Amino acid sequence: MADSMSMARLVEDLERLLMDSAKTFDSVAFILTNALLMFSRVKKRTLAGTVALVAGQSVYDCPDDFIGFGASYWGHAKRASIKPWEIGYPSRLPRVVVIESHAGKQLMFDIPPTRDQISRLGAEYPFTYQASHRVDDTGDETTVAESDRDLLLLAAQAEAMRMMANRNIKKPVASRDVIGGQSRNGTPAALHELYLNQFRMLATC
Repeated sequence: MADSMSMARLVEDLERLLMDSAKTFDSVAFILTNALLMFSRVKKRTLAGTVALVAGQSVYDCPDDFIGFGASYWGHAKRASIKPWEIGYPSRLPRVVVIESHAGKQLMFDIPPTRDQISRLGAEYPFTYQASHRVDDTGDETTVAESDRDLLLLAAQAEAMRMMANRNIKKPVASRDVIGGQSRNGTPAALHELYLNQFRMLATC
């Protein structure tokens, strides 16, 4: 990954785009980190995950970068190899929901897997999930594609204006359009709406 996708370079460019309004914030990097979540929900990143099953246990921790559950594949191979009327066919597999707890997001089975199910279907529960993107210090492990760099910065501008609006800042501020390069003046709330609409439009193109 190019150096242009490092946290330092992205923050530097975001500060340039925010112009004088960048001085409002203690940490521009924090804005970029917040914007990554919005970016991740639109530019989806699907990963494979597993949890080690324990008989009778219903709740399991999600991966650290977990945003949303995708699909489960536990028991599918067994179902494909056995007819529904044959002995051992897994007719009722546990369903999974995502819950919030003091430990963060967790997977909860509606019926805990039994020792017999684990023995027949496997001790690991494979699934896919939507993961959050990340930006690292060097850019080597940044998951945002370089072609989406401007889109991420646009999301960060929208997030910055949202944070400014939440601080009840009503006076006009100046920022620079990441797409057109033009300076824009307006209230934080108006600029937030402008950048958010641009982000949504470009992200779905």
